[in-house]
Amino acid sequence: MPNIGWLPFAITSLPRYALGCLCQAIIGVNTVSIVIGTFMSFATLFIHYGAQFKLLRARLRGCFPENVALEKAQEDIYKEKTIRKLKDCYNHHLAILRFHQELLKYYGVLLLVFRVAIVFWLCTLAYVSIIVDVNAHTILNMLSFASAELLYVLLFSIRGQDVTEWSYELHDELYSIQWWEQ
Repeated sequence: MPNIGWLPFAITSLPRYALGCLCQAIIGVNTVSIVIGTFMSFATLFIHYGAQFKLLRARLRGCFPENVALEKAQEDIYKEKTIRKLKDCYNHHLAILRFHQELLKYYGVLLLVFRVAIVFWLCTLAYVSIIVDVNAHTILNMLSFASAELLYVLLFSIRGQDVTEWSYELHDELYSIQWWEQ
C-alpha cells in the first residue's frame, strides 16, 4: 500500500493507486540497489586496501632476510638489490597512500553524510517514540529501518578500525626487522 504523503497526486481511482504502488516500488528498488551497491563497492575496495598492506609487509620482510652471512651482506650486489627492494617498498607505500586519498575523495563525504543522516534519523526516532503519540506499528517500522542503518554504520566503523590495525601492524613490522644487523 503506497504512502500517500509521498505521491504528487491524490489516489482517487484504481489506476492512480496502481501507478502510486509502481512508482514507490521503483523508487524503493532503486534506493536499495544504490545503498547495497555503494556498500559492496566500499567493502570490495577495502578488501583490496587490506591486501595491499599485507603485500607491503611481506615486501618489507623480504628486503632484509634473516641469517644472512656478513660477507654476503657487505657485497655491493647485495646492497644494490636491497636498495632496489626498499625503493619498491617505498613506491608501493606511495601507491597505498594515493589509493587512500582516492578512497577519501569518493567515500569521505558520502560516509559523513551517511553518519549525519543516521544521527538525524535516530533523533527523529527518539522524538516520535517519546513525545509524539504513535502506534506500535509505526515505531516498529522506524526501528527496523534504524537497525539496518545502524548495521551499516557498524560495518563502516569496523572497516575503519581494520585500517588502523593494518597501519599499526605495518609500523610494528618496520620495527621488528633487524636491518641494522646487515
